[in-house]
Amino acid sequence: AVERETISSTIQLPTASAAGPAPSIQAVSPDGTRALLSDGSVIDQTGRLVGSVASLAATSGVPGNGVLWAADDSGVCSVTVDAANRGVTVSFTTVPAGESRVVAVVGAGDTLPAGVPATAELDTAQVLACSPATDTVVVARYHEPVDGTGGTSSTIWALRLSNGGLVFHQPEVQSTVGQAVASSDGQVIAEEPRLSANS
Repeated sequence: AVERETISSTIQLPTASAAGPAPSIQAVSPDGTRALLSDGSVIDQTGRLVGSVASLAATSGVPGNGVLWAADDSGVCSVTVDAANRGVTVSFTTVPAGESRVVAVVGAGDTLPAGVPATAELDTAQVLACSPATDTVVVARYHEPVDGTGGTSSTIWALRLSNGGLVFHQPEVQSTVGQAVASSDGQVIAEEPRLSANS
């Protein structure tokens, strides 16, 4: 039998002020005790500021940024996509200390598979798993035409969190796949089928 511990926690978010709207949550720690907000601040359940990591502030209006809290609560893995060359920069940042390092840059210079139109739409990327215990980070990059007039593509990398070494790579292919998911330790990766408009 599999036993699973359920963590129930409520996090008090800051409210809007004259300075602007309240920040939103980018990621919540697996133990439910801290949240990384869109402005790069880190709060506990009571809403008390426990740290701030400016490099993790969400970039307004720029798709392709993603973060996932590490399975051991030590920090976050993040990805950004370079619009010029499609390269995905994978980073690990300790939280709340804010010490950041680039794990790897993957996919730079990749061309789109046949049948997938190049559009003005930027690629997006997602961190699927971030596990210091298994020394694994799994990331995916997706390309989908903004006007919906053609195929989509996706590619997945599993990397060593410690040194960026390549563990697994699914080359980019034209795809009917929706989004990929991974176990928290990064040892199992699955892709869900894209639902058609008639589904």
